[in-house]
Amino acid sequence: MLRIHLLQQWYALSDPAMEEALHEIPTRAAFCPARRLG
Repeated sequence: MLRIHLLQQWYALSDPAMEEALHEIPTRAAFCPARRLG
């Protein structure tokens, strides 16, 4: 959860944008392994 928050702050993403980024960008999903979506 903290990693997701940090990514949101670094890239200035909203909650929906962050969720989409976790789905679409493999490196971001790998950075947040506890949040595997699928």
